[in-house]
Amino acid sequence: MAAARLRKAFRYPSEGDSDGPVEGIDEEEQDKIISKLSTQDAVQNALYTKAFLALALLPLPWYLTTLFSHPTTQDLLVVMLSVTSLLSTAYIVCYIPPRKIDKKGKRPVYIAEREEAVGPVRKNLIWLVAALCAALVIDSISVARKLGNDESWVTDPRIWWISLPSVIFGLVMFARSQMTPIDTTELQRARYPYKGA
Repeated sequence: MAAARLRKAFRYPSEGDSDGPVEGIDEEEQDKIISKLSTQDAVQNALYTKAFLALALLPLPWYLTTLFSHPTTQDLLVVMLSVTSLLSTAYIVCYIPPRKIDKKGKRPVYIAEREEAVGPVRKNLIWLVAALCAALVIDSISVARKLGNDESWVTDPRIWWISLPSVIFGLVMFARSQMTPIDTTELQRARYPYKGA
């Protein structure tokens, strides 16, 4: 008779424990939450896109005014690379959306096919801008070496003038990696049927 009686292990009650039925969110409420999250994400992404577009376009007058002050050949090359880099960064911010990658690190087939349909320049624009920025960083390092130890190269405006597009491109790429949109299809799949009262 003692074997027929089972004992329950003692457990401290928690705030989430309740003796009543477990309540869920009905389908209509789930749709509202998903649409609200999607709207908030779209608004935030639009705000960040405008902010980083302004960040990419703001230094352009600084480089273009150099053209009117009898620049050297090296200055013209830096201006050309910098303006190209900044305009390309602005294009990336506006027209090339961040890639959606699923949990396994793969992209859906329809997105991969659509990306292959675009031209080779747009497809590889991020790598081309990265190469331009690398050239600018190498040039700023060579200018810093020419200055030597006599002058503090950290506060030299020429170093910052050369390397600013690379810094902006790095910030934009970091922000793009954080701005990946919410995958609403995954949220739609996670819905469960529940009818409210």
